[in-house]
Amino acid sequence: VDDKRKLVGVITRFDLLTQYVSRPVDSFGGSKGKHKGGFAAQNPPKAGSVAVSNVMNKQVQSVAPSMMLQTAVRKMADANISDLVVVDEAIPVGMLTTKDILKRLSR
Repeated sequence: VDDKRKLVGVITRFDLLTQYVSRPVDSFGGSKGKHKGGFAAQNPPKAGSVAVSNVMNKQVQSVAPSMMLQTAVRKMADANISDLVVVDEAIPVGMLTTKDILKRLSR
């Protein structure tokens, strides 16, 4: 968000994984061709050495608070994304995530 409260970018978990994770690891931290554990970055940068602007996605997908959930889900599917920024007159007011949607649908 800039000085005028306008959205200029967003960082999602997916952004961090795709930019800083490069190889699979097993549950004990070793490299594996087929992994059972998670992922680990090779030589990850220290948090204090990377500016947010270097990591953030500047092509932000957003929705209005009044948008119907079905339309937002379609937008997420079409863009192959898991998060949408909710904006009201270009000012961010929240986030809509797949977790939020699943919680709502499971009620």
